[in-house]
Amino acid sequence: MNEKLPAIQQNSLSRVKSNLDILNKLVIYQGAIIGNNLIKRLKEFLINHDEFFIFCVSYFYPLNAGLIQKLMNHLDWRGLSRNISICWSNDLIDSFSNQWDWINLSENPSLPLSEEFIEKYEDELYFGILSGNPSLVLSEELFFTYEDKWDLRLLAENKSLAFNEKQLERTILNKISSFSNEDFELIFMYLSMNQFLPWTKDLIDKYAKYWNWNALSKNPKIPFSIELIQDFIEKWNWNMLSENKSIPWTNSLINKFESKWNWGLLSGNPALPWSDQLIDQYLPKFEWGGFYYTFYIRDPKEETSRKSYGLSANEGIPWSQALINKYKDLIDWNLISSNERIKWTSEFIEEHKTKLNWKRLSLNKAFPWTIELMEPIQEEMRNKNFNIIDYKLFPWHLYHPENYNDFNLSKNEGLQWSKELIEYFKNAWDWQSLGKNPSIPWSLEWLEHFSQHLDWDSICQNPNVPWTFDFVEKHLENIRRNIDDDSIPMWRSGYNSTREPIFNKAIMPLLNDNLIEEIMNSIVDNKNI
Repeated sequence: MNEKLPAIQQNSLSRVKSNLDILNKLVIYQGAIIGNNLIKRLKEFLINHDEFFIFCVSYFYPLNAGLIQKLMNHLDWRGLSRNISICWSNDLIDSFSNQWDWINLSENPSLPLSEEFIEKYEDELYFGILSGNPSLVLSEELFFTYEDKWDLRLLAENKSLAFNEKQLERTILNKISSFSNEDFELIFMYLSMNQFLPWTKDLIDKYAKYWNWNALSKNPKIPFSIELIQDFIEKWNWNMLSENKSIPWTNSLINKFESKWNWGLLSGNPALPWSDQLIDQYLPKFEWGGFYYTFYIRDPKEETSRKSYGLSANEGIPWSQALINKYKDLIDWNLISSNERIKWTSEFIEEHKTKLNWKRLSLNKAFPWTIELMEPIQEEMRNKNFNIIDYKLFPWHLYHPENYNDFNLSKNEGLQWSKELIEYFKNAWDWQSLGKNPSIPWSLEWLEHFSQHLDWDSICQNPNVPWTFDFVEKHLENIRRNIDDDSIPMWRSGYNSTREPIFNKAIMPLLNDNLIEEIMNSIVDNKNI
């Protein structure tokens, strides 16, 4: 009997192997069925949303010359000319030179912008737009070859401008000497803003009467020193200089120009060598809090924004509870509530609970929102008659947040987001802000769970949403506007920005050249019926 055992084992192993082979074939077959069904659904979806398909393939798909040739009569050539996924070459551009939208092509940073390329397509390229293309590698020879074609304003602020001082003088600075005063000043303003020029004290000195000193005072690449600041003491914009974080701040520098600084703006500059001693030394001059409107450089008609300033808003100060207690009667508690450098503890909150601005605190990304941290102030929160318009509280266990019409925590990017947290306050969140919040780790499970609450336009604008085709298909009615309407919302690039993440994540991984051609042919056939 023992002699037969190996034969029995061998037969058993053979049967197991045979069964595994059959199972493996069934799995492969089942997978093929599922895959074929998915592709069938994808084709039907894209044929039914033909404008979306043509738009996205033109803008985002890495089309090759052969596929472009086959589809050339049906593609969006404006989008194709902006496509940065295409492997651009002279041969490709030659093949369709009459089809390209040369305005958009001139702006495309993926173009092979060599001197040979520019020479070859001189008559087609828009040099005004090309002047601002960050991929442009400008040489003196290239500059002089087309010196009457460049837009010197865009060239002056192009970060790719890598001229040394002598080259800059021989080209742009020499060229603008014959310009009108208005154009001359405008180009020098752009040059003054350019962080990529070879800034030296000699260059600044040589053209001192031409620079835009507002822009120069704000430029972080200027080689600031006590000597440089002293040499042009009457030219600097001291407001912008006081805000500049790139100055090598020292006690000596601060003291040297004590009468010149804007002490309100200086108080908010985190780059100073902050210490308890520095605050004490200039205590009468420092300001503890306030608001100002940002300074314009380019155009006085530009929209300004309100910013906070002062020590209380400064996140460069090494804040400690001892430091806060020392100056508690001077501190602006509205601004300190927004300060992300504060070490929030239950003891600190308990001690200063009547001074804190809860609306601002609800937006503070550094505040560790936990039940334990909020427990000590429950009684205070119950007794205080908060105005819900002025104070947007985080009401753990205390209020019914559905009564609030603006839940500022929805915008907070520092919360430890969880499904449970969102669920607990599902009737209080500002779902539009929540949908756009890039710090929320949206998963398909979360999106399904909160589908009845979501602001779908906002979700479509969030680049972190993990789109899949199954999910898009299931929630088509919720996101249809963002797929079918190519007018909302627009980026500067002129196309619907919500389509890109949906297409790139949910659609493009399932596509190939043959499938694209097949779908396009079906779309064309349908239109010809």
